[in-house]
Amino acid sequence: TGTLEKAQQLALQNGITTLSDMYVTSDFLAQMRAWDASGGLRVRTSLYLVYTSNCGDVLGDWYKQAPPTREPGEMLRIGGVKVFADGGSCKYPAVSFNRAVGDFGNLFFTQDQMNAIVSDINKTGYQVAIHAIGDRAVEQAMNAIGFSLNGQPNTLRDRIEHNVTVRPDLIPRYQEIGVVATLQGNI
Repeated sequence: TGTLEKAQQLALQNGITTLSDMYVTSDFLAQMRAWDASGGLRVRTSLYLVYTSNCGDVLGDWYKQAPPTREPGEMLRIGGVKVFADGGSCKYPAVSFNRAVGDFGNLFFTQDQMNAIVSDINKTGYQVAIHAIGDRAVEQAMNAIGFSLNGQPNTLRDRIEHNVTVRPDLIPRYQEIGVVATLQGNI
């Protein structure tokens, strides 16, 4: 908790009143809940529970033990569930062109698997945040969110994280589906 307290103090000294952690394991969730319960948490914090590791290893549906929260004024919020669709920090981004290193990259799931994952996460009330760096992963994430929505509006505000490599034909789909895109450069 000492490191967390230092990080919190640094944030507050710089006028930052809200933080988000996009890679929360069950152990860290327990630590944050205990800190919040003790009254130590003074920065609003939104946590995204991980479904997969950054290498695509499925960690399972442990997140269902911590339902999403949306209470006004809460200090600790369970914001959603993060799923890694492709490489980037581990393995290679899934792209539609052959790269000199890593070929076409690593797509961690089939489309049917990703559809089922996103649908299950949404069905239980969580926002989904899908790590997608390569254009194949971005397209797969869009397809899965669209499948889960089944023509309904994106009221959970499902997100695609990073969106580094995006083909021009994919750009209109963000608005059509209502996907929230967090951007991290482009190729």
